[in-house]
Order: sequence, then C-alpha cells, then structure tokens
Amino acid sequence: MLLDKCSRLRIVATSRELLHLDEEFVAVAQPLPRATDAAELFLRRVTESGHVPEPGDLNQVTELCAYLDGLPLALELAAGALRHCTIEDLPRRPRHELSRDEDEIRPLGPHRHDVLRTALGWSHELCTPSERLLWARLPILHGYLDEDAAAALCSGGPLPSLGVRHALASLLDKSVAPLRLGRLLLVDTVREYGDLWLAELGELNAMANMHAGYFLAQARRADATWTSAEQTGWYRTITDLFVSSVGLTASLAGS
Repeated sequence: MLLDKCSRLRIVATSRELLHLDEEFVAVAQPLPRATDAAELFLRRVTESGHVPEPGDLNQVTELCAYLDGLPLALELAAGALRHCTIEDLPRRPRHELSRDEDEIRPLGPHRHDVLRTALGWSHELCTPSERLLWARLPILHGYLDEDAAAALCSGGPLPSLGVRHALASLLDKSVAPLRLGRLLLVDTVREYGDLWLAELGELNAMANMHAGYFLAQARRADATWTSAEQTGWYRTITDLFVSSVGLTASLAGS
C-alpha cells in the first residue's frame, strides 16, 4: 500500500526469503571472506571480550573462520566461547553447539540468536514439513547439490520426486541452500543441523545405502561409455562423485 501511494519510496529490508515483489532488487549477503573480513570480525570480537590473541594464533584463526563457513553469527559466538577454551579447541566443537553462558555479555541482536543451534532451529521451524524432511536428507550429498541426484536420493515416503524439486527451490528462496557460482550448496553449519535430524528420523543407514546404490550405478554408466564422446562430461561427474563419497564417509564416521 505504501509503495502504491508513494511512488518514490524505497524500502531497505533484510530477510532470509525473497519477498517476490515486482520491483524487488535482491542483494545477496554471502558469508564473509575467511582470510580477511571473517578473521577481522573474529579478532575484533575476541579483543572486545578481553582475550589477546598470540601471534601464532593467526593461522588458527583463518582455519577457524573456514570451519565456521565465514558466518558472522558463528564467529560472534566463537569469540565469546574463548572465555572457556582456546582457539585450538573451537574446531573440535560441533558448529551448531556454539553458545555463550547466560552470565556473559550477549551479542547485539535477538535473544534467539544467542545459540547458533537455536538460530538454525528457528529457521528450520519456518520451513514446511516437506522442506524440513528434505533438509534432513540433503546432507547425504556433499559438495554442490545436483537437482537430479537430490530427486533420486531424497524422495520417498511423504516426499515424492517432484516434491523434492519444489522443496529444493523453496530452500533456495529461504537461503538454506544458497547459490554459489550458479550452483546450490549447503554450508557445513547447515549440513550438520540436517544430519542431526536425519539421525533422529532413523534414516541414516537407509540413506547411505541409497547413496551407495545410486552412485555405483552412475560409476557403471561412466565405465560403459568412457571411450565415447561423453568422456569429458563423465570426467566432471566422477570428480563430483569423489567429493560426495568422501563427504559421506566423514558423516558416517562421525555418527
């Protein structure tokens, strides 16, 4: 209504989801560059909390920023956690469990953001049942998400193949699976949260078996057509398969 009455009005809004307005201009807020802006934010917050980093901590700070996907909220919480542990200890803690004690100074922002897992849970609750189920199943695919593979592996039960594609598009709109370089990607913080739900659903072994069967079939197809004109395409696919298989092995080892 305001836009109808005030033609020159401009509204700046932050949202995890597109508003789908006719004249909407979207500026995507990507994670901070790990070696520069993310490290600077972390060191600033660490200094404000009274912790003085040692010169030898700088390499570990960069590694920590990579571990936390360059997410500002995670970096804020990690800086507060240094009251009780060292920078070396932080990468050993699950990303989604970073928190501050109640008697510590809270970061600016809503109280629900005090714990990263709570923030993810809030975003999770705003998803539909189909989107939440897909969120739980998607971590079986590592690296960039392929829509066809997601439809083949994540469908089943109340989530049909077409439903996977619709839910995947919705998770893109909700910034759960953002676009990076034109392809969908789950950051590790979001992936770990999905892993928790997959374990709660008791589907980890079933998904692992489906994953193995699907990619074994893909590998056999690649072998059968390797000497054809499709070799270049299969070479890229096999590279993606390797990344996915390594990620799955890591997930199963940690479960």
